[in-house]
Amino acid sequence: RSLLYALRSESEALQRSLEKEGTPVVQSSPEAEVVERFRDALSKAVVSAIRSAADDGNYGFIAKVVDVVVDYADAVLSAHGAAILDTRIFGEAIAGLTRSNASQSKLK
Repeated sequence: RSLLYALRSESEALQRSLEKEGTPVVQSSPEAEVVERFRDALSKAVVSAIRSAADDGNYGFIAKVVDVVVDYADAVLSAHGAAILDTRIFGEAIAGLTRSNASQSKLK
């Protein structure tokens, strides 16, 4: 839950900054190596959270994780022009949802 809180808080701060200034926070894009390291770290943390939720059968938490991560990635893309989502996150979410005991109607 603290991962979700941190990502949600950061994305809200980035959005407020963009609304206030109307321009990206950083005028130049971050170096590719920095973005790649950040993408890897974010991916590992999110995949770990998804797997833990899947092991507990908590399909609702998996959905929340994906929702918050997508919002955060959108905020980072808007603010810094860097794409930070790894497709592995979505694959793990789908795999985790299929492992949960949630019915199809609950997943809708």
